Amino acid sequence: MQERKKIETIRRLSEILNKVNNHKNTIITITDIIMPSKGGVMTIYLSVFPDKNELKIIQYLNAINFKIKKECLATIRFRHLPRKIIFKTSKSIKEGEELLKLINNLSINEQTKQT
Repeated sequence: MQERKKIETIRRLSEILNKVNNHKNTIITITDIIMPSKGGVMTIYLSVFPDKNELKIIQYLNAINFKIKKECLATIRFRHLPRKIIFKTSKSIKEGEELLKLINNLSINEQTKQT
């Protein structure tokens, strides 16, 4: 998928998700989308804040994916229509936070050894 088309698709999908989101105190961010070149399954990776609502949000969006797909088809031009839309949680932010904690712990240990 071309980068410009991907960014536009993420923008429009974000608008659709904000429209159908019934958890008003929850922020949903699309971190990535993967769509095969000829239809198939579109996978949308999400980051959800607060984390405690993550599972609920993913289950809800997967349950109403027909409605979301209908909205997508009305607002986004696809060369090949996705057969199905699947929502998954993005692990990249959590992994980045864990890596940052490890780096901070290492630097604290190094400072402790030097003194």
